[in-house]
Amino acid sequence: MEWIILSLLYSSITSVLLYFNFCSLCDVKFRWYWGLSYAVVSCALIICNAVVGPEGFTKVILGILLLSACGSLFQKCRFVESLTLSSLVISVYSIVDGIMQSFTYWILSLINVKFVVMYADFARNTFVILLLMFTFHIVRKIFSDSVKNVRLSMLMVLIIPILFITLVETVVSDSIYGNTIVWNTETGLVSPIVNNMQLLVLRLFAYGGLFSILTAYKKLKISIEHEQTIHLLEQQTQNQEVYVREAKLRYEQTRSFRHDIKNHLLVLHQLIKGEKTNEADEYLRNMEAVSNSLSFQVQTGNVAVDALLSSKLDIATQKGIHTHCTILIPKQSFIADMDWCIILSNALDNAISASEDIARQDRWIHLSGKYKGNAYLLNIENCCPKDTKLPLEGTGLSNIRAVIKKYNGKMEIEVSDNIFKLNALFIIPQHSKDIPQQFY
Repeated sequence: MEWIILSLLYSSITSVLLYFNFCSLCDVKFRWYWGLSYAVVSCALIICNAVVGPEGFTKVILGILLLSACGSLFQKCRFVESLTLSSLVISVYSIVDGIMQSFTYWILSLINVKFVVMYADFARNTFVILLLMFTFHIVRKIFSDSVKNVRLSMLMVLIIPILFITLVETVVSDSIYGNTIVWNTETGLVSPIVNNMQLLVLRLFAYGGLFSILTAYKKLKISIEHEQTIHLLEQQTQNQEVYVREAKLRYEQTRSFRHDIKNHLLVLHQLIKGEKTNEADEYLRNMEAVSNSLSFQVQTGNVAVDALLSSKLDIATQKGIHTHCTILIPKQSFIADMDWCIILSNALDNAISASEDIARQDRWIHLSGKYKGNAYLLNIENCCPKDTKLPLEGTGLSNIRAVIKKYNGKMEIEVSDNIFKLNALFIIPQHSKDIPQQFY
């Protein structure tokens, strides 16, 4: 009975420790009542496993699914992120527990003292907890930025090798060691008889392999971020070219209009002098139409954005998409013109592409943006086909999210009643010193 109580106590402590580190890696606040709830459910699962006796790898999978479900349910973590970090946390525990298992049996095979056997489990459990704390400290300190915000496309890169190491570890633990120790007071340890030193070295290699996987994943993530930065630079150049071409065209048209203004005034003077009021009125309307064509279709307060939106909305109009834009941009915002253009161009490209898949009479795009103090809220909505699901993190959304993150903001997307909504809230720097130093 005493052994059962101690085993449940140890399982509860390790469960809370695992849940705490899971929350830390997910960058969410750890709450004791959720940690204790997970510990209770985890202990219940351990008891069921002891009764039913599933295979070791099955127990690992159940443990990962349990922690992942609790993370999604209790902490509202993304499922992909919760599943990945659950795999990492459970794998760390499995490897650490295996190291201490081999180390304990190695000591027992060397020391023929009954006192050592009596307290072997207690010592092993204590060192498992200490080694777990040390390992998670390293993971949080060095790799926390790499294992957070995991993209779906990179999920398998991290999970598959980690689960492979855990599978091998579980097979070694269950198939070679088992759950029974046979001890002879005269000869010492009778079973299991294995080369504990070799297995300990093997498990230490698995321990090092775990960090090698995290290191490789971190470098891969950095490489992908660099590629994204290059793509952003290319997109900046394209947006700049669009703006330059538009600005040159407007400039030439304005210059031509100003050059001919004296002739226009002379014509009007002659028409009025000849009391040809109808002809003069028609001529004024034509001049007004020409004057309106010289200004941008959208007036946001930012010339670069006006040029870009006018171009994009003109494309939307040609595709039969009704557009409505009420975006206003503060003049003194210290947000780069290209950052505004990256957000809006990517969002509009996605909206125009989605609108092409529905009936022409149902196509529409609404853009609105307002600011209060130093906070800016941008909303972009468009009608989308039925049964549209939330899109994967493609290049367009990644570019938008990168810019929003640069200004300490947050982006949310949702699909409801055949309407796709993109909401972005970010902070507008009020001074040049507040401009983020990092580049995406």
